[in-house]
Amino acid sequence: MKNSSIIWLGLGFAGLYLLRKKRTQKQPTDPGVRNLANKESLLSIKDFCATPELHLLLEEQKKELAEAYKQQNTSGVHGIGGGNITETQLTRKISKFIQEVGLRELTTEQEQIYNVFAGERNIAEIQISDMLGLFHLFKIYGDNPNKGAAHILIKHYNEPEDNVTTDEILNMCEIIKNTEPYEEDGKRVYETVKDGIRYRVVIALKNDTGVLVTFYTNRK
Repeated sequence: MKNSSIIWLGLGFAGLYLLRKKRTQKQPTDPGVRNLANKESLLSIKDFCATPELHLLLEEQKKELAEAYKQQNTSGVHGIGGGNITETQLTRKISKFIQEVGLRELTTEQEQIYNVFAGERNIAEIQISDMLGLFHLFKIYGDNPNKGAAHILIKHYNEPEDNVTTDEILNMCEIIKNTEPYEEDGKRVYETVKDGIRYRVVIALKNDTGVLVTFYTNRK
C-alpha cells in the first residue's frame, strides 16, 4: 500500500471518528439551538484538524494500516464487478455517506441501515415484512464486496450511472414494504417508479429471512 493511500485512509478514519462521536451526543430539540450547535461542531472539527492530536491520530492509523497490509498482503477488496476496489475508495464513500447523514434524526430502521453503511456494524437485522409476507427479517451485510452495503456504496452510491443517494439508501425499506415483488434469477426484485426514476431492490431469500443483494436506479 502506498503512503498516500495510508494517509487518505487515516484522514477518512479521523473524520469518521469525529462524526460518529458527535452523533452519539444528545442534540438540542430547539431548531435555533440545534443550528448553533451544528456550527460549533463544524468549528470544533476545523480546529481539531490543526492540532497535534490529529497528527498523532493519523500516525497511529498509519501504523495500524501498515501492519494490517503486511499481514493481508493485499492492497484492495476484490470481487466487485471483477475489478480491484481499493480500501481507500470504500473509505471515501463511507465518509461521504456519514457526512451527508450528518446530525439528522433517524427512525429505528434508518439507524440500523446507517450503522452498517457507515461501517459501525457488520450486519443489520431489521424486523420488517414485505407485501406478500415472504420474509419477516431483513438482513444487510456490510463486509461482503459482492452484495449488501459495500457493494452498493462502491457500485451505485453517488456514481454517474444507476446512482442511489443517501436519502434513498436510508429509506429503502419503504420500497420493500410497499412494493409487490417478482422473481428474477432466483431472487426477489422490489421495483417501483417515482418521479420518472425506477428503483430496484434485489433480495435473496433464506428461509423466512431476506438478505439484501443490491439497490440501484436507472439514472444515467
